[in-house]
Amino acid sequence: MVEWKLRGRVQAQGGGIEESVPWAQMFPPTESEGHRILDVLHDRLTPAEQRYREQAFEQAHQLVRRAAATIGGMPVDKKSFPFPPRRDRRRVDVEVQLGIAFVADNVVSR
Repeated sequence: MVEWKLRGRVQAQGGGIEESVPWAQMFPPTESEGHRILDVLHDRLTPAEQRYREQAFEQAHQLVRRAAATIGGMPVDKKSFPFPPRRDRRRVDVEVQLGIAFVADNVVSR
């Protein structure tokens, strides 16, 4: 029997920073888990780097909320924030590498 693990990551890049929080699990991350993953990434950055990416994190949290409001969550895709991009290329990426992510909290039974 093949076990599929849904996987992806969120990462902060640019400005000399490359920090990421990956996931690999049997069930898609829920909306609450998506927000928690983004919060973990946020907390790994210095206060200055958090400020540079304030808009990017707000937009990434909005993406998680929108994905949870759809029937299927977020499919395989990569989104970079902020949009439009900053000149200094500081950003937050949300990447679903296999499966879906950020389904409504009440969708997944474990």
